[in-house]
Order: sequence, then structure tokens, then C-alpha cells
Amino acid sequence: LFSLRCPGLFLFTRLQTLSSYSADMEAASKARTKLDLSSNSTEAKKINELYNLMEQLESVQSHLPALVQRLQQLSVLHNQTATFSSRLTAAEQSLSVSAQKLSSVQETLSKLETGMTDNVKVIEQNINTLDERMKKLSS
Repeated sequence: LFSLRCPGLFLFTRLQTLSSYSADMEAASKARTKLDLSSNSTEAKKINELYNLMEQLESVQSHLPALVQRLQQLSVLHNQTATFSSRLTAAEQSLSVSAQKLSSVQETLSKLETGMTDNVKVIEQNINTLDERMKKLSS
């Protein structure tokens, strides 16, 4: 489980293991020459398979440090992406709430403008009515 969380550490330990296998490879090579490879003994087959596997892994060994470094960089990028995603989601939610509030404010402003227009008309009518009464009283 820890190796899944820290792939760089896992690969680094594998690199160290491969390095120690290099010495074992030499010993296996010597043992291989001592064995009769034409026989069907299981030990000879196993040693031969291990030797071939070690030769394959030896070619990969030189690439492991760069691979570990790249995996560590990708881990950092992955973490940044995860936090970016959550921040983007929060920003979208905030934008949605702001849009709802803006819509509500626009609706309220529209009602206020309508109410003010109606009030101005009523005030003008009241002023006209008062002017007529004042004229009647003064005449």
C-alpha cells in the first residue's frame, strides 16, 4: 500500500535491489557455465531463466533514476491538478450563487423602478388635484 502512494520510493528500492542483483548475476554466470545446459534439470532451467531475466533488467536499470524522478514530478502535478479541480468546482459554485443573487437584484430593481414610476404618476396626479383645489379656493 505504501509503495502505491510513493511510486518513486518503490522504484528506488527496486533500483537498489537490481544493483545488488548485478553481483549475483556474475555468480549466476559462473554457475551457468558449470552446469550442463543441455540437460533437462529444473535447476538449470531456473538458473537460465534468472540469468536471462537479469540481463533484461540490467538494460532497464540505467533508466530507473530518470523514471523515478519523472514519477515524483507527475505525483506533484497530480496533486496540483486535484486541488485545482476542487478550487474550480468551488469557483463555479460561487459563480452560480452570484448569478442567482444578481438575478434577484435585477428583479428587485425592476420592481423598484416600476414602483417608483407608479409613485411619480400618483404624486403628479396629487399635485394636479391640489393645484385645482388651490385654484378653486383662490377664486
